[in-house]
Amino acid sequence: MKPTGINKLFGVRISHSYFQKGACTCLAFKPTASTLELLKTYTFKINNLSNGFDFYCNNVKTLSIYLNAITRSTGISSFDFDLESEDDNFYNYTDLPVDKLMQLDFSTSMAGNKNTGQTIELNPGLAEVSCMSGVGKLKVFFVDLLHFITPTTTPVFSISLAARNTQWQYYVVPKSITNAQNLQIQSKSEIEFDGPVNAITPNGEKAVLFTTGSTFLPLSEKSVYRFDLVQTVNKNPGKILFKGLPVPDPKRIQIATQGESRQIFSPMYVYI
Repeated sequence: MKPTGINKLFGVRISHSYFQKGACTCLAFKPTASTLELLKTYTFKINNLSNGFDFYCNNVKTLSIYLNAITRSTGISSFDFDLESEDDNFYNYTDLPVDKLMQLDFSTSMAGNKNTGQTIELNPGLAEVSCMSGVGKLKVFFVDLLHFITPTTTPVFSISLAARNTQWQYYVVPKSITNAQNLQIQSKSEIEFDGPVNAITPNGEKAVLFTTGSTFLPLSEKSVYRFDLVQTVNKNPGKILFKGLPVPDPKRIQIATQGESRQIFSPMYVYI
């Protein structure tokens, strides 16, 4: 709810393609020590939302004079926030490098930001760190606020995160059937699977393996894909052995080095 008697300076909204409805509720914006000091000393307020926050200021005669006076007095020229997540799987399902410790870096002054007329889309930067102290950082510079604020417009800064793509792997382990020949994975989508090939699960069980090969599919809270395991007879569609194969669990992604690059896999085990 909007605090009464004050004006909104800006808003921040964050979305993530992993989530079914797009809204990212797994991140929190925590004011840094310098911004907390501004909140205590001056007439600023924050209204936290499930997918971001709104930032308010008491009515002032001239905002530019007010912000410039704060900078002269404190040396502070931006509102700064740390991005934190309580979801242990955030790094698994978010498209971030896996071979280095990296933090997201968002700034209203960063090159590549895009003003759509309704929101200012913040271009994500990446900063290598020696230890993780949060998901990322956000800086909202006073000078940028003064550029974007108009008598009829309050800027909204948007952050969009992408889901990680992985190679999907289905290990099919025969348990109750004696004939595990002529297996296929079918779908109404255009996704095609490589295999099956003989394989051994980490538990030492004999299996046949299907993979999406060079096609890497996005992880998602609720998959948009539906696959069935089918046993064909004389090249004709046969019976469905497993309707609605499982979808990847971000807790169980695996990373393997192939040449100079690292590939990410989502292994799943199907017992028939």
